[in-house]
Amino acid sequence: MSPVLIIGYGSTLRGDDALGPMVAERLEEMLGDCVTVEIRQSLTPELTMDISQAELVLFIDCSVEGKPGTVRCRRVTAGGESNLAMVHFLDPSGMMTWTKKLYGGTPRAYTLSATGATFDFGEELSPAVAEAMPKLIDKALSLIEKSFVKEPACHA
Repeated sequence: MSPVLIIGYGSTLRGDDALGPMVAERLEEMLGDCVTVEIRQSLTPELTMDISQAELVLFIDCSVEGKPGTVRCRRVTAGGESNLAMVHFLDPSGMMTWTKKLYGGTPRAYTLSATGATFDFGEELSPAVAEAMPKLIDKALSLIEKSFVKEPACHA
């Protein structure tokens, strides 16, 4: 397993929700064996073992918060014990909480997202999200490049 784990999640049949899987697939094409990529519809506890073995984890998703096309990068840390009860509704913080509880520690982790415009049935991204996709890819590449030099900072 690579020290970099990319988790792209969302439904590929719900418009902009496909952003996470699409960005993850593109990064896998670009970086090959330098990264481990997991593509999922949602986050599940089964990913915690892979998370525990990584040095850097990037959670990539489409957000519903903000103006469509807005790109965000946020540091993710383990949350409180309340996250442990919500196994069926895990977010990146919940995944980190489970990883810490099960394996004793967590790697450095970030969420990368862009705000979606449409989540209707369909396989095409909205123009705002299609325009944001290269920015997400660039931010991911920057975090990966900097991850082994010094602590990266998000300035999305």
